[in-house]
Amino acid sequence: GSVCEKVYYIDRLIVDLDGEVPAMTKDITLFSGVCGSSSTHGPGTILQIGEDIVFSMGDGSQYDAFDPGFADKDGCFVPDGGADQGIFRSQREDFPNGKVFKIPKEFLDSEEPITMDDLIMISRGNRQPYNMFYHEENDVLYIADVGFGDWGTTERLFLAPNVSTIVESDPFNWGWPCLEGMYSTAEDHFLGNYNPFDGPSEKLRAAYLEDQGLNTCDGVYEAVAAIVGGETPSAVADPKFREPIFEYRNDVLDPDYPTMCVMSNAAVTSVFVYEGEAMPEEFRGKLMFADHVKKCVWYFDNDENGNPDTLSRPHILIANVDVIDMQIAPDGTIYFVDYMAARVFRMFEYGKGVAEGVETPPPTTAPTAAPFALPEIIDEANMCFDGRNMPELKWERNDDGSYTTELTIGAVTYETSQGITRTRGFNGMIPAPIMRLKACNTYHVKFYNEMEEWPEGFDGNGAVNAMKDPNLSSLHLHGMHISGMPPGDDVLQIVEPGEMHEYVYTIPCDHISGTHLYHTHHHGSTALQTDAGAAGIIIIESNAREASDMPLDIQSMPEQYLTIQEFDPIKTSLYALEARDRLYITEATTPYTMINGCEEPVLTLEQGQWTRLRMMNIGHEYNSLLTILPMEEDEEPCQMGLLAKDGVWVAEVPRELPGNAIFLSVSSRVDVAIKCPIEGLKHSILMKQIARVGVETGTPVATIEIVESARPADPDLTPWAPCRPYYLMDRQPESNVGESFTLEVRDGLNTEYFTSADNYIREMDLDVWEAWRVSATDLHPFHIHINHMQFGEVTEENQWNDIPDWNQPGDWIDTLSAPGAVPINLHPEKYTGAMVMHCHIAQHADMGILGIVLINGEGDDGTGDGAITDYGTCEEMIPDSTPYNTAAVKVPGVVQAEEFDIGGEGIGYHNINIDRNTGNAMRATEAVEVDTDGTTTWVSYIREGEWLQYSIDIEEKGFYDVVLNIASDGVPEGINISLWLDAKNECPAPGSMEGNLQKVFDPDYEGTGSPNIFESYNVEGYIELPAGEHTLMLCFEGSDGGFNFDSLAIEFCGITENACLERKLIEKNQITISYEGEILK
Repeated sequence: GSVCEKVYYIDRLIVDLDGEVPAMTKDITLFSGVCGSSSTHGPGTILQIGEDIVFSMGDGSQYDAFDPGFADKDGCFVPDGGADQGIFRSQREDFPNGKVFKIPKEFLDSEEPITMDDLIMISRGNRQPYNMFYHEENDVLYIADVGFGDWGTTERLFLAPNVSTIVESDPFNWGWPCLEGMYSTAEDHFLGNYNPFDGPSEKLRAAYLEDQGLNTCDGVYEAVAAIVGGETPSAVADPKFREPIFEYRNDVLDPDYPTMCVMSNAAVTSVFVYEGEAMPEEFRGKLMFADHVKKCVWYFDNDENGNPDTLSRPHILIANVDVIDMQIAPDGTIYFVDYMAARVFRMFEYGKGVAEGVETPPPTTAPTAAPFALPEIIDEANMCFDGRNMPELKWERNDDGSYTTELTIGAVTYETSQGITRTRGFNGMIPAPIMRLKACNTYHVKFYNEMEEWPEGFDGNGAVNAMKDPNLSSLHLHGMHISGMPPGDDVLQIVEPGEMHEYVYTIPCDHISGTHLYHTHHHGSTALQTDAGAAGIIIIESNAREASDMPLDIQSMPEQYLTIQEFDPIKTSLYALEARDRLYITEATTPYTMINGCEEPVLTLEQGQWTRLRMMNIGHEYNSLLTILPMEEDEEPCQMGLLAKDGVWVAEVPRELPGNAIFLSVSSRVDVAIKCPIEGLKHSILMKQIARVGVETGTPVATIEIVESARPADPDLTPWAPCRPYYLMDRQPESNVGESFTLEVRDGLNTEYFTSADNYIREMDLDVWEAWRVSATDLHPFHIHINHMQFGEVTEENQWNDIPDWNQPGDWIDTLSAPGAVPINLHPEKYTGAMVMHCHIAQHADMGILGIVLINGEGDDGTGDGAITDYGTCEEMIPDSTPYNTAAVKVPGVVQAEEFDIGGEGIGYHNINIDRNTGNAMRATEAVEVDTDGTTTWVSYIREGEWLQYSIDIEEKGFYDVVLNIASDGVPEGINISLWLDAKNECPAPGSMEGNLQKVFDPDYEGTGSPNIFESYNVEGYIELPAGEHTLMLCFEGSDGGFNFDSLAIEFCGITENACLERKLIEKNQITISYEGEILK
């Protein structure tokens, strides 16, 4: 099948400890015949009980939310074996999956392989009974069973009594997959508040069985109903069903340590009863269990009868260890296997166990952090921004046309309704300033690490995957199609405290416009820095080729930004504790969400007019459902349409959004168009964390108020099928297609944890398509750098119950989070070298769910220039602009600001769209802001980087004076404008001589006193123009909205430079002209 089947088996080995070199060789495969469709969930533990052997076997199912057995692609599927295979094999006694078996002693020395008929089935209904412990004193078998993990209590401990006396198959039934847990939370377990079958996967399985007319789970359902109702079980109820003795997943288990061992995911990986003399009395006879995800070991108290009291809360024994097995030595010492740290360690009381009779030093006081002096100045974060006018990084344009900026990471404080938090931010802001970029340009980011005054914290002590290095940092441009090699988006670059590293990002010329994000990415401190505030939006502006294909109403929509950041102070405090970080500290105690750095901000939208909302989400560990709904019942909701996901236009713009619902992964960007019809009506932006236990409805995170409009309501948006650059084209029949690849994102990537930058999980060839099948991304949102992923065939199994049909075939994304095993297509067409991929729950990535793919071939290794030869389905030729009034403006003459050329974005102008809650006085379909007072009409809100182009018809060659008619109530940075002849599609490099007419730079300009009082501004010098029809481009390079522009007068000065100079001097009375002694001038 296309799902690679695994054969699970038990080998008998011959062990020779007496030879010169101890040796172990295989004798025989004693038992096989267990077929699994997963790289894990196979054999668990093997134990000796008396003279018999007991072993556990996982269900072998795929990681899908629902795997009934796939006849068309699963090599383990048994034809004519029924529709209840896959996970349901765990319930069926004719399959060995999901069982605990005993091998009777008479078969242990068999010379031939034994079969399932030779085994004694102790239990069924297990999912992954990874670890077991036999307590000989009480003759009970404890089983630690790993659940699916999509609801409140999925990790379970079971107890099988009298196990040594079982001589025939009459198995206990633990309930999987019919039942995940009997309770919604561990707290309900302690209180005895039953609530079974409340998880989404349980409901899905039940619906399937009912639809298929199968009674596979009826015995469990009836038995559970009897327990919950306190009734006599019906005849259908399975008399061997037993509920867990303990179940949990995402609760605080030990209230004495509320910030420890509180990861929402879980995987119970060890169970053990300590019966020895080498530990203090309080631990003797105690039931212990360990969790691979929460990195903790707990123990229960005993009740009055000396049995584990699993109805009371356990206590933490050890934290920050990944224990997967516990064993006792003959001397009473406990030995622990620490998976993540690849070590074995032991525990005993001083003077006992291995230390008995050995002189040992007395216990010492636990080490405390060395004192240090807080930096004298810790800036208060600049935050809570209006989504219509967010702060932006300031770029300085270099002579070669590239751009340079400075970005810092350092300590900031901020205050919310829960108190003060000290954390890390970019440029003293939370969120970070917008980083605005454009295709076919190069950007230099000087990244300064300003955390040199803080203690270095925990360095990992040699561990690759750990919460560590709190003050080391790096930078990642998430979602960008750029090189991942130096000097570009190399996230493996380490920037030490007090150091600066210059990243150089060359944006390819076919990069489409979109919304992306940037954040820190040092392995070990990403969660501590990014999840605590160090993140911001990237805007890639439309290039002229893309814009020429775009309808004007979509092109010109005003924009607002929603930087959504979810903060979890308890978990972040835990990260800081593990990393021994002295910088992060908070008074907050419960999770909260901020938008644009504000708690529950108010957005304003103009009635009946389309606005583009650019959303960026930074989630801690839960995906979210965002909805925008009226606050009053039965009122008309806003009209919404989906424009883009993860920075890529959807195939048909706009796409319907049923219920105004939007799916946000932990690192999504979503662009939507919104139009609200009723003035004065308020709408709530609600967010609901998907799959978080106890969260049934959305929480308000912002309010939208609709202000009155004097304009007619906008019509529906023009339908648009965007052209696709080559890197985002669908796979073509002639495309090169490579091997398929299956990836599970759970315990590492295909069970492999990150080890080093040169240990590649896979190698790919450039310009070769690969079909991947990726599973478990519902719990581990999967992100790849450099390249986007395209959805392949999408089924109901790949859709979220909360928002069906969100995932569509052909959608391009860079973060995949969906139920089931999802087919995707990958096409690395330009960039070679390392492609990083990881779970985007930042803490999971820091702990090793991260890998690197090596892309081989002749391509861009980080030193390319961004040039493109294949433009995909987009037109290679970019159309020219045309005059506003059909004819070019006559020169000499006056160029009216609002009469810029026709052609739209990137052709007639470049505009940064803002939402003014009002329309244009002229050029209503264009993005450029145009206002009037009834007498004068002007271009307003001019911002750095914008430009306007005008077609002009020059009467004669010569030199010309330029006079600007502008208004301003103050321009902090003065005037900075350049004039260019016959430039096209963008402002030329400042150092370019071709077409460079004039540079207007006046840092002392103070304005006219009012944005509505226009005055002439005489440009120093003159410009030289050729005769004929040309274009004039005005590039605004430093104004940042500081002035309004009414007109540009171009007056003839002289045919030659000297003639023009003489004329100017005459006008300034600096020379006189005489004829035959008579003064003429």
